[in-house]
Amino acid sequence: MSTTYQLGRRSIENYLPEQTLRRWQSKGQGAEKTRRRKLIDALCELRKSWPEAARQIDMKGGLLGDVSPAVRSKVEKHGRDLRDEDLDNLFQGLPEPVRRQLKKGFGRSIAELFESDLPGFDDSFRMEFDRDAQAHAQGRETIIASLLARL
Repeated sequence: MSTTYQLGRRSIENYLPEQTLRRWQSKGQGAEKTRRRKLIDALCELRKSWPEAARQIDMKGGLLGDVSPAVRSKVEKHGRDLRDEDLDNLFQGLPEPVRRQLKKGFGRSIAELFESDLPGFDDSFRMEFDRDAQAHAQGRETIIASLLARL
């Protein structure tokens, strides 16, 4: 990717186009391929119905990436479900299937998708970037409100 962009989302991974994620999905096999499909489907639902949350989700660590260590321990070590009240206000109200799929995120290696020279990547990145360009300012306000709510 040769063009420079000022990013308004949480991280560069939040700009990964669906087309690129679907190619990543297709490289999985068996249960992993199914897990990836469900994860991408949940992200697409988030992008469609909760765009502010989609811009700010921790793509690598998922919803668990932003909860307190105590909650994370209960969820990971004790098998407790991730509850709506565990989440930042920005992510509350998500349907349980979306919350469940996005719980652990895409993993650290998801950023490697930017290193590949997939045909059409630059165009699909630009489309994803421009998809909600007007909402970037609103996203910043949401981040600030979220930070203030945590204080």
